[in-house]
Formats: sequence, C-alpha cells, structure tokens
Amino acid sequence: MAPAPQEVALKHRIDAIYTDRPYYGVRRITAQLRREGILVNHKAVARYMREMGLAGICPGPNLSKRAHQAEIYPYLLRDVTAERPNHVWAIDITYVRLRGGLGTGSNPGPTLCDGGSPTSAGPGDAGDLE
Repeated sequence: MAPAPQEVALKHRIDAIYTDRPYYGVRRITAQLRREGILVNHKAVARYMREMGLAGICPGPNLSKRAHQAEIYPYLLRDVTAERPNHVWAIDITYVRLRGGLGTGSNPGPTLCDGGSPTSAGPGDAGDLE
C-alpha cells in the first residue's frame, strides 16, 4: 500500500530541514514544521525520522577524553619555518555531505598544500607538482 501524498510531502519537508540543519532532532524539527504552519505531532515526526534513518547529530560520551591506547605522534614542524616553496607540505581531506553521499569539496580527492606558497594542488593538478 502506497503512503498518502500528505505523508510523502511531510517526509520530504523533514528531510529538507534535516539536510539544512543535521543537528536538529525530533523536537526542533517539530517546532520548525509548526512555525511553517504544518501541524504535526512530535511522535509522528519521530516515526518518520526513524523510518528514513535520520537522527540529530550530537556529541557522544567522553569525546573530550583522549583514547589511552592511541599513540600520540610528535609535531615535527614546531620550530620549522617554511622559507621557500617545496619546503613544507601538508594534506587535508575534508568530507562534505552531498545528495549522492560524501564528497570531498570541489576536488575529487585530497588537496596538497605547500607551506611556503599560497597555492594548492588537487588531483587534477598532479602534473604541476614537480
């Protein structure tokens, strides 16, 4: 049996609110829907979010405590100043939530940053790295 069109529209709106603000939980999404003039029970919102696999992002327990079994690596560049190009290199991988899954910003892979120059090179610029 197919869901009612009102239910589908409500699920789409809940998904749009969650995509815009993934830290919103059931209570905030219900309040946002009510501000938009959609009268809905918080239990219905909770059921729809559970069916769609949505949950508000919140910090877990003990996130500020260091994992004792993890090794701490020394920072090797503490007293080093980047004085010329190709002297210091770093890599940054940033994942962004997209409609089709996770993406990495505008580049399809990691970005290499030269500490001595203001330019950076992504995977498409690999021929320029010499």
